[in-house]
Amino acid sequence: MTSHRVQVEARRASNMHSQRTKERRKTSDQRLAERLTARNKIKSSRCLQRSPAFASLDETSVAEIVDVMEYTTAKPREVLCKEGDPADKMFVIVSGACDVSITGSHVASLHEMDVFGESALFPDATGASVRSATVTATAATVSLLVLKKSELDALVEREVLDHKCIQALAKVAERRRQQNMQLLDRAKQAHVLQRCTAFAGLPQETQDRIIGIMTYQTFSSGAVVCRQGDPADCMYLVMRGVCTVCVEKEQTQIVVGSLCKFDIFGESALFVAKRAVRTATVTATEMVETLVLSRTSMRGLIQNGALSKEWGRGMKKMVQQRRRGNAAAVEAALRE
Repeated sequence: MTSHRVQVEARRASNMHSQRTKERRKTSDQRLAERLTARNKIKSSRCLQRSPAFASLDETSVAEIVDVMEYTTAKPREVLCKEGDPADKMFVIVSGACDVSITGSHVASLHEMDVFGESALFPDATGASVRSATVTATAATVSLLVLKKSELDALVEREVLDHKCIQALAKVAERRRQQNMQLLDRAKQAHVLQRCTAFAGLPQETQDRIIGIMTYQTFSSGAVVCRQGDPADCMYLVMRGVCTVCVEKEQTQIVVGSLCKFDIFGESALFVAKRAVRTATVTATEMVETLVLSRTSMRGLIQNGALSKEWGRGMKKMVQQRRRGNAAAVEAALRE
């Protein structure tokens, strides 16, 4: 290669490198501008103060929190958080929209300035927090600010937030912990599992252990708790509110019952194959509070010996018999 050609190639490589550097700098500057715009938008909207977790904080404290939030975007159908996954961050929608689903059923929509996932910042007494729903981006582009629990903890540790702010956040965490513990205690004291054939024969200590691993979940009026035909992997215990139970047969919706305080439903999901599906649709007719037992949690009790495998096999047979009985009842209702 001649000296002239070497110089030409060197200049070309230098120009390409310079161009890429400019593009990266431009992208970085644009990203910074978008992040600053998003943060200012969140501060001026006061949307964080509308969340119970931050309602008692002053503007200075909220600004400190917003300033450590990360800016990100999501594409259509991108899952932002998945039901059952570990939770360690909170989201604020700066622009766009998202859908919220529970056990595969759509229960709500989220829009600009909505806050979700804040419970991840205030885990239970064990220090754990899991997602109670799946949130999926629906708009062409969704922009968000994200607050990680580690960032909030760092603000507290560095005393960037004043003592009043820290006390307010601590009260929120403690209040949520107490609410969960109160529900669990109420369920134990009422011996609610005695009302369910699947658990009635178990020792009270074992029943209390089962209740102790259940998780708290709420449903607004009109929300579908579980939908006929959807995958089934958990059982529900109603702690407050009323639900309607419907079965669809030959394109006809048949109301087969209602559920209220301390009623248990969906327990068959614990004792059948992984591909189990819901046999009825349960809808909240008012705000409903539930405790939820997942199949995974129950199997953990079987594996550590708290529940016997023989008990599990017996419950599976009971569920099969109940399903045959339910099918006969629906057929009878159609003939009437």
